[in-house]
Amino acid sequence: MTSLERAICRPLSKSHELRNSVITRYPVPSCGPMAAHFNIDIKMLRSLLRAYATDNIYSYVIATIETQKSVFHQAGSGPNFLGDAVTLCTCKHWMRTFRSVADWKDVWVAGFCTVVANGGQHALVYLMRVAAAYESQRELWKHLTPDSRVQKSARVNPLGDVYHPKRGPGDPLVISSYHPPLLGHSHRRNARDWSWRNDIAYSGMKRNAALLIGAPQQTFLWNQSRVLYLDEKSHSLGRGQKKLSLGEFIGRLGA
Repeated sequence: MTSLERAICRPLSKSHELRNSVITRYPVPSCGPMAAHFNIDIKMLRSLLRAYATDNIYSYVIATIETQKSVFHQAGSGPNFLGDAVTLCTCKHWMRTFRSVADWKDVWVAGFCTVVANGGQHALVYLMRVAAAYESQRELWKHLTPDSRVQKSARVNPLGDVYHPKRGPGDPLVISSYHPPLLGHSHRRNARDWSWRNDIAYSGMKRNAALLIGAPQQTFLWNQSRVLYLDEKSHSLGRGQKKLSLGEFIGRLGA
């Protein structure tokens, strides 16, 4: 057993640096490119994204973002902000079938909080440019850093969005090829909850849902209301997702 496997198989503890305050709250990046892009204002955001105006973006509302004392908290597993990159693997399954794995690269994804969580207005929670997309959890696992594997693992984190593959050549799109998430996980509330099967294989639009990972250098995070969606009357975010050019998307934002 490798040191990484020993870490993953141990019960959740402080040694994992996955304390309750980190698991249930929106983690604050302390270094690296995501820290430089944390809680920036709309003026800086527009400046940094000007060169990408013609790129495609999908935007949606994250139902699991809660607000406590004006600070965002993530109560669900997707998107997952832990580790050294944002991943989108356990929510927006249908949206992630819209493109092939190869076609997701360099597409942007944005998530807003609900109007209930922010006093009547949608606020931007994250924005990322997709660095890579994967067909299976096994393939994603292979490409993650050891730190991200531990922090995002559904075996040890009730809000983890990455599933630990079992040894052997099993079918990567079958749940028996993976260790199940721990009981109490957001997609395995009890022993009879098999909703996590959709995280392994979700089919729609004649293809499986791609597993997305953001480019840290082009990922923006907010844990408070700094950038708002201002075009609700003309173009409501509503349910589902919206596809726009990045330039048009930025034009609908304000402070």
